[in-house]
Amino acid sequence: MEDVTEETVPKPPRRKYYPSMSPQERLAALRQIRGMWKGRDPNPVEYFSKLRETSDRELAPRNT
Repeated sequence: MEDVTEETVPKPPRRKYYPSMSPQERLAALRQIRGMWKGRDPNPVEYFSKLRETSDRELAPRNT
């Protein structure tokens, strides 16, 4: 069996990176949405924790 080295593993072709936004535009967008979950009612973390608890419960066996 052949040893795997960097020389034997082909590298994928390099592609140009075309960002959809400039770094300045991305920073401005992130600043606009900063804190969007703060003070949200219901708190999504608590909501999904409770939802997970109800889905993890033991069910009685079915009589078939």
